[in-house]
Amino acid sequence: MPPKKLQMDSKEGKPQEDLVSLTQVTELLNQQKDMFTALLQQQQENFRGFVKMITDSTNTRLDAITREVQEIRSSIQFTQKDADDMKTQNVKQSVHCKSMQADILRNIDGLSAVTDKMEYAEEQSRRSNVVLDGIGEEPGETWAQTEENVKDILVDKLKLQRGIKIERAHRTGKPAANNTRPRPIVHSRT
Repeated sequence: MPPKKLQMDSKEGKPQEDLVSLTQVTELLNQQKDMFTALLQQQQENFRGFVKMITDSTNTRLDAITREVQEIRSSIQFTQKDADDMKTQNVKQSVHCKSMQADILRNIDGLSAVTDKMEYAEEQSRRSNVVLDGIGEEPGETWAQTEENVKDILVDKLKLQRGIKIERAHRTGKPAANNTRPRPIVHSRT
């Protein structure tokens, strides 16, 4: 409402007041009411828009969260299936390992028996071996030459008959660098 205007009376020098009628006041109040109504409607529309924006944003976020929960649920189900498959495979592997362990133990027992038989056969074959020591050695001597040396010694020194059959004859150990002492000869006769 605009402020009251004072006018000066030219005759008396006193301020003169404007008079306002009741219709004017009613009209001014109606204008004010219309203006406030329009402002309230504008504020209500703004508030509805704000609430709609927040609601839409919240719904969008809830939809995204729902999708993520569904994806996580699917992932958990897939992982659970993999875990169950792994448990099944683990049980199968455990059974297979126990079977292999039993096979290995049987093989170890069999290998031990074969080793014992081999050692026994080697001990039996060594019983017929004779070791000759102090017989001269030629550089680069072959097994055949060693065998002939043994035959010659058996005939010459021990006075045995010619035609002795020697299964094998060889020198043991590595040849010495200075060649001062000859290696021993191991031979077996048939």
